[in-house]
Amino acid sequence: MTAEPLIFHTSGSTGRAKNIVKTAESLAADARMLYAAFGEIFARCPTVVYTIDSEHMYGRLWCRALPELTGCPALPENWVQSPEEFFDRIEKFGEIVFITTPSFLEKLVCYPNFPGLSGRCLAVFTSGSLLRSGISAAAGRLLGVPPTEIFGSTETGSVAWRRQSEGLEWRVFEGVDVQTDSSRRLVVRSDFCVETPWVMGDLAELLPDRRFLLMGRADRCVKILERTVSLPEIDAALSAHPLVDQAYSTSSLESIPRVWTLVTLSPEGKSWLKQRTYRELRQSLVAFIAPKVENFARPRRIRVVEELPYTVQGKLPEAAVRPPLASCWQEPVVEVVERGPDKYVADLTFIPDAVYFQGHFPGRPILPGVAQLMVVQLMFRRHFRVEPSPGKLTRLKFMKTISPLQQVRLKIIRRADGSFDFSIDSEAGTHTSGAFAERRE
Repeated sequence: MTAEPLIFHTSGSTGRAKNIVKTAESLAADARMLYAAFGEIFARCPTVVYTIDSEHMYGRLWCRALPELTGCPALPENWVQSPEEFFDRIEKFGEIVFITTPSFLEKLVCYPNFPGLSGRCLAVFTSGSLLRSGISAAAGRLLGVPPTEIFGSTETGSVAWRRQSEGLEWRVFEGVDVQTDSSRRLVVRSDFCVETPWVMGDLAELLPDRRFLLMGRADRCVKILERTVSLPEIDAALSAHPLVDQAYSTSSLESIPRVWTLVTLSPEGKSWLKQRTYRELRQSLVAFIAPKVENFARPRRIRVVEELPYTVQGKLPEAAVRPPLASCWQEPVVEVVERGPDKYVADLTFIPDAVYFQGHFPGRPILPGVAQLMVVQLMFRRHFRVEPSPGKLTRLKFMKTISPLQQVRLKIIRRADGSFDFSIDSEAGTHTSGAFAERRE
């Protein structure tokens, strides 16, 4: 009897999400190839700890097909969804293999004071997006082993791997063939592609010894004033600025497209902005990239965010990028103090030229109450990954005003009954407090 086909959903990170049909045989072939490459690690029968949904392609392969082949089970209780859960449960396991995403590692390395796991963590595998070099190095120090990145897609399965501690080149798996077409896009042939050959949306430079370098995404080239613009090149130019941690650009949906960009700030950038304005930040960034980026391609809108809106699979979908760019809302400078399953604490600084200070009030601007509630809901949604219930806001009190550049501390605490208390405090005392419930359908 032929096994039922497997249906996976693409992330839609560069367009509309699609359903991809694969066979159990192709998944098993992919797993056998991975075992041939990393069998020495799994031969020690480690516990498989993972942060990914086993119903997605990456999760189904690494948390079901590969463990079944190796005899190293990825049990449901080994699924962790936060750094706190990871460190809490790690003491219960012996040697582990950690299956995760770049976005999870970004959060994990924010906890440098946790004891290192050198000798217990045999390997770290990550996929879904490219891992930044600084995060790769920090994760290696924390976990005791350099992360192994897996490159591929739902359509192609696994294609190549690398460890940045050994270089930026990707090594093609045995059983996979890669070439490039006339546009420099990767063309993949293997037994587990949905179609062979499969043309990927990734640009590459082929190297000897079955290696290649990734050169960006073909689908992140856009037309601005009839000229082709590479958005990854703009991101790279902005990310080289000492005030910037990450940058992600897209094209606006206006009648005349322009480049719009989300940026996260480095610690130096946060300190700098707390004494300046958004306007000065944009001027500094645009002047910095001017030698590399022509005027028509420079970002016309730059929005500062605490973090880029990655999904739990480590993808950055356009649908999540566009709302903060299209909105006039400007986030305060956010410096996280503490985060846990039931608690979020962060210091906030509101910048003087933010839109919510305009007209409120001339000569003595103060932060409107509605803006305070918006930032509370934004941080709640981002940290707890659920929606607040707008109709369940209770015990709301506005007690002291908040001025531009005044640093305040936001606390959100989950109570035993599932509701949340919040407060905004400073050295002057409590400014605002209240409670709300999670939205339930």
